[in-house]
Amino acid sequence: MKLKFLEKLENYQIKKPIEFTYHGTVIKFTGHIRLVKLDELQKLTSTGASDAQTVRELLLGWEGFQDDGQEVTFDADTLNELLEYGGIAGRLAMEVVNAQYEVREKN
Repeated sequence: MKLKFLEKLENYQIKKPIEFTYHGTVIKFTGHIRLVKLDELQKLTSTGASDAQTVRELLLGWEGFQDDGQEVTFDADTLNELLEYGGIAGRLAMEVVNAQYEVREKN
């Protein structure tokens, strides 16, 4: 039997607030993260994929990202610019992977 309620998760995007400071610079936005099944996540995290590759695979976009008071549009070039720094790539990889495991309690 195929569970019907799981069908809505097939193309689900996790919206996760991300905020951290990297050497005095605040990086803050709401990430749009692709939800993947456990086997795909395990393949991605166990094949030696770099942090940057993991982020490129799972981070689909963002909102609320500002640079010098200007909204930053999500695109491959801007993402690659961010991922040039190992600390930023590592933190973003942690965020997109951890988002897969977040479960909220119903109030």
